[in-house]
Amino acid sequence: MSDNYKAFRVHRALAVLYGVLALLLSSALFFPPMGYGQWGVLPVLVFFGLVAFVHGWTAMACRAGSEPGRKASIAIAVLMLCGFPIGTLIGAYLLSVTWKGWPAPQFTAS
Repeated sequence: MSDNYKAFRVHRALAVLYGVLALLLSSALFFPPMGYGQWGVLPVLVFFGLVAFVHGWTAMACRAGSEPGRKASIAIAVLMLCGFPIGTLIGAYLLSVTWKGWPAPQFTAS
């Protein structure tokens, strides 16, 4: 399995995870926690939605083997290193598959 596909799989899994968290968090709009207004959870919901979108975009760019996808993956991996212990492990893995570069994408005529 190529390194760009490994990075794609990690970012896809993280996009799904953050998407599910955002979906679960959106239920708080209909059943607000005690002491908070109905819209108090909206900033957190927007944050998780943006993180899910960024991971989804990076996953698609990594699958294509593009250089912007590799650079975005490296930037995300460096940020994830701060999330001890799980984020550190995921960030280190992403750095290991993205740091050395990817071969140029091969296009085939179909």
